[in-house]
Amino acid sequence: MTHRTRTYAALAAAVVTLGLTTSCAAKDDAPTGTPMTQADLEKQISGMYEPDDPDAKLTVKCDGDLAAEADATQDCTVTTDDDEVGVRAQVTDTEADDLGVETMAFLPPETVADAIAQSLEIQGYTGVESSCDGNLYGEVGREVTCEVTTPDGDTTVEVDVTSVDGLMINFDFKSA
Repeated sequence: MTHRTRTYAALAAAVVTLGLTTSCAAKDDAPTGTPMTQADLEKQISGMYEPDDPDAKLTVKCDGDLAAEADATQDCTVTTDDDEVGVRAQVTDTEADDLGVETMAFLPPETVADAIAQSLEIQGYTGVESSCDGNLYGEVGREVTCEVTTPDGDTTVEVDVTSVDGLMINFDFKSA
């Protein structure tokens, strides 16, 4: 069963967004850069994304500052209108004055579970409930396991990212 939808558009199956990436070689040395404040990180990430609807307001909210340490991460939420996607920022270069940062979008477990339930309801199933065991990251081959409950019983579902095209992540899900 294949799922494709567009971020910031009506949900037909699943909503997924992939962050743009800036990349520098990671260093194992002690940090020499300056930590990125939460406000600066939010500003940088908001500059990486553009909503499909030019009239939509894009907001970014991060959980805190990004430490100037190799492989340090910080999660942020990118929101426009009613759509929301997670973005993980990871330090790739501690020697850069402004830190080298790479980002990867992800869907929180609740969003993946909702997309699966909606897809099954579109196919005629009723009373569908779904829950997933983790984030689904926007990288081909990444996967997450979900539990689906219908009036007919419970099943385990494997969700796999099949392709990434710009800001679009395509994935399949099937019974395990």
